[in-house]
Amino acid sequence: DSAESLLKYVSGKDCTVMLMNVCFERPIAIIRSEKSSSTPFSTTGSSQLAVYGINQWNSPSAQRKLEMARLDIEMKKKQVEAKAVEESKAQKFSQLKTKEAKQDATSVTAQEEKTSAKQLYQAARKAVENAKREVEMARQAYSREIQQAHYQATAEVPGTSRPMTTSALELQHQGFKLVQIFVSLNPNYLVENTKVVQAMRWLWRSRGRHYRLLYEEEIHPRYHHESLMLAKFLVSYSEANPDDLDVLFDLIRIFLKPASTDFSFIKQFLLKKVSSDLSPEQKKQVLQKFLTMLHNKEGSEETKILGATMLVTPLLKQTFYEDKAANIVSDSMVEQLMSFVLHGPSITSKLTCELLQIVTILLENTWEAMIEWRKELIKYLWNILKDDDTSAKNYAYLAVSRFFEVFETPPKIILQVYRSLLRAHNTSEKRLINASLDILVATLPTRLGKNELDAALQHTVQLLCEEGNSIPQLALLFEVITRHPTVYAQDKRVLMPHMLLALSSLGLVHNAPTENKELSLTVARLIIEWSKKSHVSEEQISDVSEVVALEDSSPIYGFEQSMVDTLANFFVRLALMNAEAKHDKDNHKIRIESKTLLKDVLSSGHKCTIHTIHFEEVFALSNCEGIAASIDASKKPTSNDHSSRALHPSSSKDESDGNKSILLLTSLEILQIIQSNDPGNEFLTNNAWKIIEPCFVHYSKEHDSQFKQPLHDMVVSFAIGGYASSEAMSDMIAFLDNEISSQSETVIRDGNEKEDAQCGANLTIAILEDVHTTNLDFVDLFISSLLAFAKARTKEHVHELMGKKSSSSMMAAPGNGNQLSATPTLGIYEQACGLGLKASVGGKDIVPSSQSTRDQTVSEVEPLSSSLTALIICIRLLSSSSILSDFSNTRRYFMEMLAVILDSSISLPLLMTVVAVVGKWIMTNRRLCPLTVSEVEEFLWRIALLDFNKYPEVSSSALRDMICCIALSAYGYDPTVIQMHPFGDRDPACDIVKPKTQELKEDVLKKLFSLCLLSANVHIRTTAIGIYAMQMDDCVLVHQELSEVAIVTGSRGGDRIDVVGTPSGKGSYEIMQQLLALDFDSLGKRLWTVVFVDVLLACSNHGGGVTLASQDVSIERQGGEDFLRLKVGQTNGKEYVVDLGSSDFDAYSVFREAILSEKNSDTCGRGRCIAAVRNIVHGDVMTCQSILENCFQAAWQHLDNDARLSLVQPIQMLLAGSNHSQFLNTSQCDQMNAIQSMVRLLVKLRPIPVIDEFLISSLAPIFNVHHEVLTYLETLYVALKRDGFDVDSPPHDLLRAIQHGFKTLEERDVDMAISSSLSRIPGTKLALSLDMYGFVTESNDAYLSLMDRTEGGQANVFPFEHDFELWEGRWVEAQKDLNQWRLVDEIATSAEDHYLMMESCRKTEKWDKVKSLYKTPSIIASLDKGDPECKITEIYLAIQEGHVSDVDNLHAQSAQMCLYNWQLLPTIGQGSHAHKPLFERFQRLGELRESGQIILETSSHAARRTIPDLKTLLSSWRHRIPNSFEPVSVWEDLFSWRFHVFDAITSKFDWAEASSLATLHDRPFAAISLGRSARKQGLQEVSTELLSHLADGAMDVGDAFLKLREQIVAYQNGSDDFLKGGLNLVNSTNLSFFDARQKAELFRLKGYFLRSLNDEPKAHQAYCHAVQISPTYARAWSDWGHLCASLSDQSRKPPDANDKDFKKKKSQYLAQAMGCFLEAVRCDQSEQSRDNIP
Repeated sequence: DSAESLLKYVSGKDCTVMLMNVCFERPIAIIRSEKSSSTPFSTTGSSQLAVYGINQWNSPSAQRKLEMARLDIEMKKKQVEAKAVEESKAQKFSQLKTKEAKQDATSVTAQEEKTSAKQLYQAARKAVENAKREVEMARQAYSREIQQAHYQATAEVPGTSRPMTTSALELQHQGFKLVQIFVSLNPNYLVENTKVVQAMRWLWRSRGRHYRLLYEEEIHPRYHHESLMLAKFLVSYSEANPDDLDVLFDLIRIFLKPASTDFSFIKQFLLKKVSSDLSPEQKKQVLQKFLTMLHNKEGSEETKILGATMLVTPLLKQTFYEDKAANIVSDSMVEQLMSFVLHGPSITSKLTCELLQIVTILLENTWEAMIEWRKELIKYLWNILKDDDTSAKNYAYLAVSRFFEVFETPPKIILQVYRSLLRAHNTSEKRLINASLDILVATLPTRLGKNELDAALQHTVQLLCEEGNSIPQLALLFEVITRHPTVYAQDKRVLMPHMLLALSSLGLVHNAPTENKELSLTVARLIIEWSKKSHVSEEQISDVSEVVALEDSSPIYGFEQSMVDTLANFFVRLALMNAEAKHDKDNHKIRIESKTLLKDVLSSGHKCTIHTIHFEEVFALSNCEGIAASIDASKKPTSNDHSSRALHPSSSKDESDGNKSILLLTSLEILQIIQSNDPGNEFLTNNAWKIIEPCFVHYSKEHDSQFKQPLHDMVVSFAIGGYASSEAMSDMIAFLDNEISSQSETVIRDGNEKEDAQCGANLTIAILEDVHTTNLDFVDLFISSLLAFAKARTKEHVHELMGKKSSSSMMAAPGNGNQLSATPTLGIYEQACGLGLKASVGGKDIVPSSQSTRDQTVSEVEPLSSSLTALIICIRLLSSSSILSDFSNTRRYFMEMLAVILDSSISLPLLMTVVAVVGKWIMTNRRLCPLTVSEVEEFLWRIALLDFNKYPEVSSSALRDMICCIALSAYGYDPTVIQMHPFGDRDPACDIVKPKTQELKEDVLKKLFSLCLLSANVHIRTTAIGIYAMQMDDCVLVHQELSEVAIVTGSRGGDRIDVVGTPSGKGSYEIMQQLLALDFDSLGKRLWTVVFVDVLLACSNHGGGVTLASQDVSIERQGGEDFLRLKVGQTNGKEYVVDLGSSDFDAYSVFREAILSEKNSDTCGRGRCIAAVRNIVHGDVMTCQSILENCFQAAWQHLDNDARLSLVQPIQMLLAGSNHSQFLNTSQCDQMNAIQSMVRLLVKLRPIPVIDEFLISSLAPIFNVHHEVLTYLETLYVALKRDGFDVDSPPHDLLRAIQHGFKTLEERDVDMAISSSLSRIPGTKLALSLDMYGFVTESNDAYLSLMDRTEGGQANVFPFEHDFELWEGRWVEAQKDLNQWRLVDEIATSAEDHYLMMESCRKTEKWDKVKSLYKTPSIIASLDKGDPECKITEIYLAIQEGHVSDVDNLHAQSAQMCLYNWQLLPTIGQGSHAHKPLFERFQRLGELRESGQIILETSSHAARRTIPDLKTLLSSWRHRIPNSFEPVSVWEDLFSWRFHVFDAITSKFDWAEASSLATLHDRPFAAISLGRSARKQGLQEVSTELLSHLADGAMDVGDAFLKLREQIVAYQNGSDDFLKGGLNLVNSTNLSFFDARQKAELFRLKGYFLRSLNDEPKAHQAYCHAVQISPTYARAWSDWGHLCASLSDQSRKPPDANDKDFKKKKSQYLAQAMGCFLEAVRCDQSEQSRDNIP
């Protein structure tokens, strides 16, 4: 509301009046003074300009002028000084010569020298006087300028008001700003406030604004935009008030004089306004105002010109363009215009031109209104045509042409104008001449008779035939002809020869303008069009035979052979000539047009002759060595052109190389056009290779991608076209072979060379591939070079992979590969559904990264490089060549190369190529197979050992299927048979059985066969299971058998092969035994338990329909003996029951209907449901695990005990395998690997199988099965104990395995409890209890006592070895907490425990010993296993030795190792302490990295002797400390390194002051925090020792107080002597340095000690002093209250005291205590203060 009221006020009358009176009062007063003055004053002088605020002598230019005058005076003074020195020298010289002349008066020479010296002195003296005179004159001129400036600044012009001062200009400027704001807030402001508009228009028309715009450099830059702001106001006003048309004529005034400000927006506004915004009536008003202004004698001619140019002409053009019948020009307007034009006063040429434009527009659109003026108008125009004024003459031509178009005119006059226009090629206004000719030529057929028209055309031909015609004359003629071809078409047979002759004159002249080249192409295009339309008239042919004869002899499309040759050679020459010219857009366009027209000419069917002279420069480059030399020379500037290259960024040599590239490309494209349209042309046979060869060499050297496709197409065409001569073919083969060989050698010499350097060979190989499709034997000519090239590329590829592997292995932790999904099906499903993947960039694929699926980021598939593409093509070419038919070294090298690729490559396209080639050989009939048996075995082993962990999941699925097909080929797999006889086909032809293609060894078969069992392809998977379960060795037999079962069970058409299951003659034991005996090495990185589920479900009964389950589920035995019988107990049934009753969800309704449709027992509904479940198992990990536990348990229960026992050993062998994956990608649940799946299965099996404790325990940390293993071991313990086994007696293997599991999970209390239960030594339980409850000192003494008693023989029971290990281990941990690292070092050295030795040496800073330990086998083994602690210690060592640059690399490796270990731990939500050590390591890693950065930064500052700012880092370290309950060893581990860093920093700044040095470390806080932690954990001695090492010199008062307080508090909770020591320390403290709160704390501590010593009165005094010093210290109040409350205790009553007095005193103490507690709450409302209030 307030904003609206404010806006209303500023838009009101009062505010407007105030604005006018304040801001615009001075300029408006000057305007009024000028209007009222009867004698206008001149404004040429500076004093008159000052009236408008233009003070020339205060302007920057005047100040520069005065400064130049002052500098001139200074310079002249220096000249006077220099001439005075010369005068002094001349005077001395004259005196010397005068003296010499007196001594030798008779010497004529002496007298002459004297005279000469005097003359020199007089000249020097005169020069000094002249210089002084010039100085004085300069001073007088400078003074006059100053006086004049002062006079002009203060003088007043008579008859004027006060002048515009700087203040007035500023007020006006602010007024403009205010109006601008008002207009932006209220668009109608200018319309509503007419006074403001009137003022703005006055200011716009005022002299002051005009002069300030002209002399804007003489005023302050702040006021330069006055005209600009006024123009914007007027534009806004015109938009708001479109009826005020006078504003338009006001706005054009700004263009009367040139200005530095950009006013182009006014032009745009005016153009838009008059073109589209005005109504017809308003347009009439504009025209009428312009005509009135024309007749007004007072108006300036410049204003009239601007009105015509910017208002009238655009208005008329746009109006008549939109509506030819627009009625905006009345007869009276035409009369006014014509009267002024024909009878008006004399005007300038410029205004005449503008008026002629208007007349031309009126002649075109309203010629009826000008009929009565036509005679006078043509006379007027004719007189202008006779005038010498070229500009007006050209506009008159345009008007005359338009006059001829609308009015009948004698042909003689028309012909005379036509001839004059045809010769008007020298005029600068070419645009007007062309427009006039366009109008006139189009009028000739209608205004001239046939004879006159023939005469006009004949005159045109005569002009063409004239000798000495200039190029502009020809250009003008042909422009007219090409723009009006229909007019000149009747004389085309006469014109075409002249046009052909003129082509070279227009387009092929050196340095011809682009317009002429384009015109030549237009002329040629017209020739082609006329030739195509030419035909033989039927009147000239008498009979049919003549027609036939004429058709046989006449040129096609009317082309003559000479014409075709001329045009074709012209286009070739023009394209090549423009290729040699400067490379720009116009030349590029001309080249394209030339090639297009060349194609058009050649497509006519004529055999044209292409002259080779056009390609001479290209043929000169046919020598490859010459091209290479020229390219190398272009890259290395010689000494001769060094200076020119230094002066010019792009030298002529570089430009010539660019032109050479365009020339070659153009030649190649021309060659393509000839080959496509005239393949039999003789030019191709003789010259094609001469052009192709230099282009190929250029492409090889310069890697210009434009050449690639044309070269490819031309060489392929050249090789298979059949038009090449034998010599050219031989040259081509030798060249291509040399190209491949040379690039092979380059790659071998330098494997790191860029791909671009090999582009020639890559293109050659691509060419060979295309030629090979037509000519299979062609590739045999290049076997040697192709093999060398392929070997080089393979070597380069392997080296590149090795480099990437070595660089990435430094940063990767063990096991961090490209994690595979649990199954191939699941990987494809998750990527298809986008689970865990972010949106990818459009058009690019995404692949899973090495992280878990839910944490995946987009990884773009890298495009296949040209090197690998060429290598793939080479392999395909060589595999189909004759290289395999000869057992030579060439064949051996090829086989070795394929083996290397299979072993080392990770490129999927390359691997798939090799596998496809090898698979094709293997799957071929044995008699036709080109491989030996050993080669087949070798390749199969290499394929079987491919690590799919390296490849993206989905991309590698095709490779997996390819390998599976190769594996099944050993069993007669033939896709063609399956396609001919699909599943369920009733055709008996399916009985045909194909023999096996290859005989493979069992080991290879097992590995490859396992891949088939987990394939994402259902047909492959089902066929493999059929071979496995049905004991058949032929895929076709399996397919046939399953088809027969499908027919029997009633499968539907379109069912897949897995709907009938796999009938098996084996029992449960045999199937399970075979499953456990499978070779899962090739599936070790997958969830191979899916195979168990798939096989068990496949072997179940698939026949019949679906039976819906009720509340109890029981899978009873159904079917024959061929199927495995599975039965699930009813007790577990409810967990898996899905109620298929009515549901509100449509999905479940649809699902129910689908299930009910499978109830019919005749349609194999159960088989379809089980097949669906089998597919779900491959895509859902949790479903797979659930079904595995139920199916395997059912089969396990069906076995007898002997069978179960026989299966335990295979289970153990399977678990002990070395190729199991630790991580699998899945977004459905937590990561589950195959070992986790098996251990979870073992936990559910009943009776539980007994697995070796060591084996099962070792799996826990490797495969993250901690809780599963503990559950299994605990279940096994209970089961064995229940069955009567003595598991509690030594050697306690099972219990120790359980204890190891808890120890791995950092469950310290459970670990100690188990140790306590297993120990037989009485003192062990006590020591462990003390250790569990945190009594470090007491437990240390107990462990030491146990070891001493045992060694002294005092123990009642002799301990076992593990008892000694327990005592020693716990005693060492106690020494760590007690900070006894030197003792730990001695023990570790004596025991040769390198790991403990490394830790103790690091704490005691024995860095040389730490470095030597890294050479020991145990530490090397720990590093190889990925122990992060050893790698972190390596960071400590690197910082200590000054290798700060290695810190980041080591930090990254350590972090990866820690993250890897983190992945092998249970989730945090499971509640174990297993992550605690890793959290501590992560903190240390962060501080180690920061330490390296600090050392580097401080070293840099120390070198510059500057002090770095470490406050932010030290502050973050203060807030990054362990928890108070953490052991002292954790605190000490962190703070000991900080002490080391602080020492390293301060040692570099020993030159700095103590106050500055104190800002570079935080040692006091670290020591005090460490001591406080030790004290709170009952380690007073450790605390005292740590605080004693803290020096007092460099601490501030706060740190000194904290240290003192810790030292005092350490005396608490001790004996009386200990308490007295603390009291003495308080009493001996100097309190003068501390503030009030610190003093209060010391008095509080004093009260504590006095109270503990039973000196209550003095304790009262101490507490009283504390609260007096700091009344807001809550802790002092609280402790005082506790003292008062304790004094009220009944036990403190003296024996002789009166009960009444004691009660009174007790109440007083309690009241005092309550007051103290309340005061404590008032001072501090924390929980600690409020604990005392009930």
